[in-house]
Amino acid sequence: MYDYIKGIITAVTPEYIVVEAGQIGYSIITGNPFSFSALEGQETKVYLYQHVREDNLSLFGFKTTQERYVFKKLLSVSGIGPKSALAIIASGEATKLVQAIEAEDDVYLTKFPSVGKKMARQIILDLKGKLSDSMLDAAAFVPEKKRTYRWFASRLGRSGTRAWGTWLQRPRTEKNCTETGERAAFE
Repeated sequence: MYDYIKGIITAVTPEYIVVEAGQIGYSIITGNPFSFSALEGQETKVYLYQHVREDNLSLFGFKTTQERYVFKKLLSVSGIGPKSALAIIASGEATKLVQAIEAEDDVYLTKFPSVGKKMARQIILDLKGKLSDSMLDAAAFVPEKKRTYRWFASRLGRSGTRAWGTWLQRPRTEKNCTETGERAAFE
């Protein structure tokens, strides 16, 4: 298993890029090889995923670890193979894809190649709540109306009972109570 390759991009083709590292040229399949064309002739780090099949050994390349993570998660969805997952990653930004999955926006997901309404629902079903944990700012991927104290507490690893106890012990101010719809007697 490879994590990344650091080398000079020597060729950019419509299907793959070639990275030379240690006097060996590695053919790396990418979603949009032409996004690497500005880096041709320069030393670059490409994050890798090695896909092994009985008749094929392929390297898939990504510019960021977030793209690779989303790619791996897409592979876990029933009916999505490496080519389909790569097409989804290449067609949009990983952050927008995660936002669409968290918001259950199947209309956004159906714009990708080979993703129909049924496949979009399967992606949402399998990946909702599993992608935003990996990204740098998890709160950015959850719709504003779904950000609750329990949601944040679950991301911090607190148990529901302990989190709820902490919530009840918070200072009671008029602002806190009006935001949550609670009624409290103020002094």
